[in-house]
Amino acid sequence: MVSKRSTTSLLLSTAIMSALSYLWHGIILSDFERLNRPRGKLLIYSTIVSSIVAFVIINLFELDIMEKHFKRNPLLRGLLAGAVSGVLYFLVSKVFGFSFATTNDLKQMIVDFVWQVFEQSMGGIVVGMVYVAMFNPEIDD
Repeated sequence: MVSKRSTTSLLLSTAIMSALSYLWHGIILSDFERLNRPRGKLLIYSTIVSSIVAFVIINLFELDIMEKHFKRNPLLRGLLAGAVSGVLYFLVSKVFGFSFATTNDLKQMIVDFVWQVFEQSMGGIVVGMVYVAMFNPEIDD
């Protein structure tokens, strides 16, 4: 069911993860300088991917098992949903070869893994914060 909370979570989580992705790839690593494609297209695709990841985080957040074990701690629930999403994102990107990395050495892979888990965890925390801010006793109790 689409609710105001899930829609707000999707939009804010997408914005945070897109901003973190741009910070990491565009500013810290300067990956965008090596691209031979228009930067605007990359940002659009990146935002679409971030929204898909946010959707996955929200669905992980709303799983019954997460609800059962972390009902009273939505920020931790969001953090865990984001971390699981980050691990999944890393694995999928490595299997299909979607990466800015020019090498596949272990150090680079560890840094990439840690960053993906961090980035998606921040998206998950945003989901948890939205669910706290938009608490609805009729649904939540």
